[in-house]
Amino acid sequence: MMAVVHRVKLPSGLTVRADAGPMRLVGSSGAVMLLAYLAVIGTHVGIALDFTRRLGAAEDRTGEAEVWGDRSVPMLVMLGGCYLVAMAMTAWWTYRVSANNELLGEAGTAPVFGAATCFVPLAWFGVPFNQIRTSPRADTSTTLWQLAFTAPFAAAWFILRFFTRSERYARANGGVGRATILREMQGAMVVSWAFVGFLALAVVFAARSVVVLGRTYREIDTQWELRLEAAAATAGQ
Repeated sequence: MMAVVHRVKLPSGLTVRADAGPMRLVGSSGAVMLLAYLAVIGTHVGIALDFTRRLGAAEDRTGEAEVWGDRSVPMLVMLGGCYLVAMAMTAWWTYRVSANNELLGEAGTAPVFGAATCFVPLAWFGVPFNQIRTSPRADTSTTLWQLAFTAPFAAAWFILRFFTRSERYARANGGVGRATILREMQGAMVVSWAFVGFLALAVVFAARSVVVLGRTYREIDTQWELRLEAAAATAGQ
């Protein structure tokens, strides 16, 4: 025999399980996650501006090759570190959201699994967002956040593929030299600006999701505390 699940209607009109609580609040963790995203964008902006400046002031092949070699590794290390922090903050926020959904009886994978996929290539484009979509009041901003986050990686693949073909053509026709170096820099510059644009959109949609879910869980938690206080008062009579 299936257990009867009692549900209550909140002042906002949302209907949830009567025994759901306490909720993990997601506003502060969401804000930290957004700050980590902004750090990633800031790093991409710095890289894009650096490539743009050097491309405009190119003098000769040797100078450009030396500058590329001197700066590429520190830039990649800094960018990789920012991405690791952003993934960790996303995993933390996704875990809290998933744990709340589990209390509410919403369908979804285990919170730990959803958080762990934030560190798994390709899986991070789908599983965490599916976890978020099971939340009450999750709207299209989650899907738009997913698309804006995925788009730059797809764009980078197409852009690098284009410039790789151009470089191969130049090498096949004896064009090895300054033109080849400049093509490599152009590819890096275009990819960097593509990431800046798409990730900026992703932050906007992510911020909306954080605000909407933060308000929703706060309302559920407040009503849960009120029901506990009412039950305690009734028991004390």
